[in-house]
Amino acid sequence: MAGQVVVTGGAGCIGLAICRRLRAAGRTAVALDLPAAIAAVDWDSPANQGIATVAGDVTARPSLEAAARSLAPGEPAAGLVNCAGILRDTFLGRVSDDQMDLMFQVNVAGMARVTDVFAPRLADGSAIVNIGSLTGQIGRFVGASVYGATKPSPPG
Repeated sequence: MAGQVVVTGGAGCIGLAICRRLRAAGRTAVALDLPAAIAAVDWDSPANQGIATVAGDVTARPSLEAAARSLAPGEPAAGLVNCAGILRDTFLGRVSDDQMDLMFQVNVAGMARVTDVFAPRLADGSAIVNIGSLTGQIGRFVGASVYGATKPSPPG
């Protein structure tokens, strides 16, 4: 199936790598990220050529709706990769309510919000992939307990 695949957090390390792999597989990769994150990437470099960008904030539904409207008109999306995520110093007892709220808004509510906005634009047979973290399963990183709770991954 041809078509656009939207990757949230597409200007970040993991998201950009996913966009590159999608492009190499013949897909139209669309990196959805904050304007500052998009501006920080050299999209003209050979490694990034052919990756489309769209500004969007996973914490703000109106921003996502505008991003969805900006996709190629009449071309349903072939997939959605929920990759956006943030990690903050989360030692219990030192993590602020603002840090916890932001992690949940991006890592949990953002994934649900993006899926809610983009799912109606997906073609039949499309896939939605939610990127988790081993931290959610085995908790290996010191100070990442709240992050791990927001980025679970399936066992196995």
